[in-house]
Amino acid sequence: MKLVGELFHKFGRELSEQVVRQHYELNEKKVSTPLKEHLREFAGAWDSFLSNAIKSLSASERRIFDQFNTGPQQEAFTLIRSFASLAQGNDFPVAQLSLADRLSITQPGARCVISKLVHPRVRAIEKRWMPA
Repeated sequence: MKLVGELFHKFGRELSEQVVRQHYELNEKKVSTPLKEHLREFAGAWDSFLSNAIKSLSASERRIFDQFNTGPQQEAFTLIRSFASLAQGNDFPVAQLSLADRLSITQPGARCVISKLVHPRVRAIEKRWMPA
C-alpha cells in the first residue's frame, strides 16, 4: 500500500503498474504469491487512492475534475494537485515531456492534456511564459 501511495502521487496508473511489475520481478524469489495476485492488490489499492483523492476534492476542484473526460486528463489533474501541495502556493512548471512520461502518453498527447488544463472554461492551471 505504501508503494502504491507513493506512486499515485508521482505517476499515472500505467507507469505505476510497470514499477510494481519490476519490483515484483526483482524480489520474486522472496515472495510466495504470484504476480497476478500482486497486480490485483495494486489495482484495488490504486482504485482506493483514486476514490479517496476524488472525495477529498473541494467543490471548486470537483467542478474542474468533472470536466475531464479522459484518463490522462484526470491523472494529470491529480498529479498536478499533488505537486501543488508540495509547492505550498508557489508556482511550478508543468513540462510536457515530464507529464508525458509520468502518464505514459506521447508529447503531443501531453500537450493536449495541458491545453485542456489551461482552457479558459476549465482553468485547472494557469499558463505562464517561462524565460528561456
